[in-house]
Amino acid sequence: MVLSSKTPDGVLQQIWAHLLVHHALRALICRTAATRGTDPDQLSFTDTLRSARRSVTTTPGVFSPEQLIAALAQLRDDLLSKLLPPRRLRAQPRVVKRKMSNYHLKRAQHRNWPQPTAPPVEATTIHCPASPRP
Repeated sequence: MVLSSKTPDGVLQQIWAHLLVHHALRALICRTAATRGTDPDQLSFTDTLRSARRSVTTTPGVFSPEQLIAALAQLRDDLLSKLLPPRRLRAQPRVVKRKMSNYHLKRAQHRNWPQPTAPPVEATTIHCPASPRP
């Protein structure tokens, strides 16, 4: 990503814009997954970004409320048609093989690192932001 602003305020504005887009896409993923009752991890961030870009470029301009609802429904159906497989349980020790590092060296005791006992869906809680009220 290259920031094109020449001033510090412009760079700050671009960073906030990127963060807002990221937050909006994550909220879209969360709400889309909630409609089917699936895990949000099964929706690809990259697919969501591409689908959102397509929906914006195919129908530019001002949306009526009916067009916006139809576009969001089409976007939701598009995302739900491309679900990722459930993630496997995994864990790795926080060590590296390199000598010069802040982490401990990888040793024999790290080979049989304890694995998670519960899937991420049960071990974590994802809170979706409340929908904006008019």
